[in-house]
Amino acid sequence: MRIMMNTVSSRSWSLTAMGVLSAQCCARRAAHIRRLIRRDWPATAILLRADSHDGTSEVLDLCDSLRLHHVFGLSKNVRLREHVKTLEASTADRYARKGQKLRRFKSLSYAARSWSTDRRVIARVEVGPMGRDTRFIVTNLMGRNRCSGPTFPVSV
Repeated sequence: MRIMMNTVSSRSWSLTAMGVLSAQCCARRAAHIRRLIRRDWPATAILLRADSHDGTSEVLDLCDSLRLHHVFGLSKNVRLREHVKTLEASTADRYARKGQKLRRFKSLSYAARSWSTDRRVIARVEVGPMGRDTRFIVTNLMGRNRCSGPTFPVSV
């Protein structure tokens, strides 16, 4: 696996881990990267971003214990779809009336069976000429932008 560190702006860095990782390996790498960053920049906020297959209970709990901000994709399921059914319908109706692509969001508290606690999930519902597209993420970020100071987005 390669770890690349790129300057994104004067206040932001990007670390990208290349390769396919198991959840356990992902958690170990995240902890190791956190130690490296905190050694030289102790006050820097760290944001871990990954796809849904990396957002296991172990990784989410590790992020909580290490005080890592995280944003993970979340696979769709019947329970999540129930939470956004009304939003999807109203967005589709509004699109049918206005004819312009629409994107709406909903924040909810959700707990997968394997998770140790309820977590914040954000749904993005988009309706346009290509149809309806609903996506979910799980995050511990609150508000629009709660990270102050330099941020290290870490993609695994």
